[in-house]
Amino acid sequence: MTPSTRVATFLPNLDYIRLKRGEYGEKLVINELLKRGYNYDFRHMDKMAWVPIKVRKEFMQILNEELGWGNDKIYDMGYFAPQKSPIMKFFFGLFLSVNTAFSNAPKMWEKHYNIGRLEVPEMGKNRAIMVLKNVDIHPLYCEYLRGYFAGTTELVRGVKSAHVEENKCTFRGDEHHEYVVTWNE
Repeated sequence: MTPSTRVATFLPNLDYIRLKRGEYGEKLVINELLKRGYNYDFRHMDKMAWVPIKVRKEFMQILNEELGWGNDKIYDMGYFAPQKSPIMKFFFGLFLSVNTAFSNAPKMWEKHYNIGRLEVPEMGKNRAIMVLKNVDIHPLYCEYLRGYFAGTTELVRGVKSAHVEENKCTFRGDEHHEYVVTWNE
């Protein structure tokens, strides 16, 4: 099977692009994908359809090259994604504890990606470690996931703020990605 992700993973990103750069920015990104040989207009696709992961990589490149977005803007886009999703708000708002939410994170990953494995080897009071194995998309995607994990954690009832650091990264020579998530209740 081709390494892939769901169309649904792109939709909040397009919302963020439209919020920050208007319809012009969204069209620029979609048209640039087309120019690069990727005919994916995500707004007109089934949100559960699979898209090759190389499209995600190209998407990150386009955001950087065409919109000039670096780590900060990509982090913000990642943070925005779960905050925008009614499903994520509902799903994570139901959990009574952050630990319950984190224990369900690997299943959520598997529903949206057919590559890699997300593990949560350590959970404690106001701290968790998330390990992502066999996923090398793009260095900017690491920033996206930092924002995404922070935004998702803040959806859990009782969490006031979250902070995420990537302590290990395959793009820095490590065997896998490791994210340390801390939060205040």
